[in-house]
Amino acid sequence: MSVPEDRADAVSAHPAANARGRRSATNPSSRDLTSLKAVILGVAAGLLGLLPWLLSGSRLPLQNLWQLDTPPDAMPVSWLPLSQYLVIDLLSIIVTPAAIAALVLRGWKPVRRRLAIWCVALGLVAVQSTATIQSFSVLSTGIDLGLRADRISQLYFYGLLIAVLGFILAGFAVLWLMVARKVAVASLGFGLVAVPVSSWITSWFDDLLPVGILPSGVVELGRWAPAVLIGLTLAWCGFKPASRIVIWVLNLMLLWFLPGLVTALSAALGTRVLRGDVPQTLELFGQVLVAALTSAEVIAPLLLSVIIALLGALGLVLWRRRTAN
Repeated sequence: MSVPEDRADAVSAHPAANARGRRSATNPSSRDLTSLKAVILGVAAGLLGLLPWLLSGSRLPLQNLWQLDTPPDAMPVSWLPLSQYLVIDLLSIIVTPAAIAALVLRGWKPVRRRLAIWCVALGLVAVQSTATIQSFSVLSTGIDLGLRADRISQLYFYGLLIAVLGFILAGFAVLWLMVARKVAVASLGFGLVAVPVSSWITSWFDDLLPVGILPSGVVELGRWAPAVLIGLTLAWCGFKPASRIVIWVLNLMLLWFLPGLVTALSAALGTRVLRGDVPQTLELFGQVLVAALTSAEVIAPLLLSVIIALLGALGLVLWRRRTAN
């Protein structure tokens, strides 16, 4: 049989599949529909990420550098909780939408996958850039950030702006990692969002309940949920090939390091930065970071995550062997 005949037989073996593939690849309306759905997904995920904060009233947190003496309920509306005390809240509001969109994309499996990812990113950036512009405009007016603004005001404003832009870029990285076809790469993405997503879940209670009435169960949820998520992620990732051990190490390091880093940043920025004392700020940051990384509150969830990962991975291996037989 000649080579052309082989190709003809291969095509005719699955005529419906090939027809669908040709229509999907050449039909402009199909491409446009995919783009539209993906943009809508990105916008919806971005708004969902902001929702707990918006439902709480979205009043800008009290600012040490605010020019007027203003009570909390009279602060202007801000789409982002801009404050050096709320670093983890900002991170969770911005990164969690990317994780939500990635999960939907993994279930959707669009034919034009790369196009869909870029369109989702476009929808996310549309929402988050709008929120960023609105929030920093409010902050700029309130702290009187003009040409004659003092150094501390400029440091505070631009420091927060750089942090928010960095979080947006981190969200894009999470989106691409989580939708990756390789399990190891996707597992790294899932590990990156464990802490922010857990914080976002608890923020529904923190933002909507009156101050001081946060149930102890919610606090415990915020503490243990990242460990459970990373443990389940590593169980899904598995041990083989051996290179996946690197993913285990990276994810466990994230679980160990990220909460301590956020605690240290919040403590240092909230205590010293507004006095302009950079050396003392760095010193306090180092002290709090070391204390946070060696505390039982960090070590215990780490051990729980390892136990879940080992038991889950072994259980999956045994289950796959049993079903194969």
